[in-house]
Amino acid sequence: RRLGASPKVEAGDTDAQRYEWLSAAQARAICDAASLALQLYWAPFNTQIEICWSDSARHQPGEIGRKVDRFAQALQRQVERWGCQEAGGGFCRIILHQQDPSGVMKSILIGHVPPRHRDDLQRWIRRQRVAGVAQVVILPAKGLTLDKQVQTHWDLVRKFWAGVDPAIRVGNRYPLL
Repeated sequence: RRLGASPKVEAGDTDAQRYEWLSAAQARAICDAASLALQLYWAPFNTQIEICWSDSARHQPGEIGRKVDRFAQALQRQVERWGCQEAGGGFCRIILHQQDPSGVMKSILIGHVPPRHRDDLQRWIRRQRVAGVAQVVILPAKGLTLDKQVQTHWDLVRKFWAGVDPAIRVGNRYPLL
């Protein structure tokens, strides 16, 4: 299930004007989508998957977006095949694309996979063919308290916010510092 955050949120007057930073509007969209995952679906994010793209995928306009969408949709279908009833039966996720200083393009997916399927997820990821390297960075943990599940959810979201322009101000404050 794709949540409401869009990587194409327009920058506002006080938002990041350079490509290398997330704008305040993009950070708000990520927050809204993360809140929706909890409030509407009770799907606390507990999984982080990274795909480091090969040069061949990176040099085709729009190719990474299409490939990561196919990957995420395939994962959603797999989660549904596992019979998961949480999150409306699907894989609630937020996707962020970034390029590191050396030029490597990476897509990061955070989402909810029921903890009982952590081993299934690892096997499924190993079998996927992507134009790059896909790996599970954070697996869903079993037996977490409700508080710990929510904390893990927001910890994953905060990692996305690391890319917010540090110069953004709300009023006279720096909101994420």
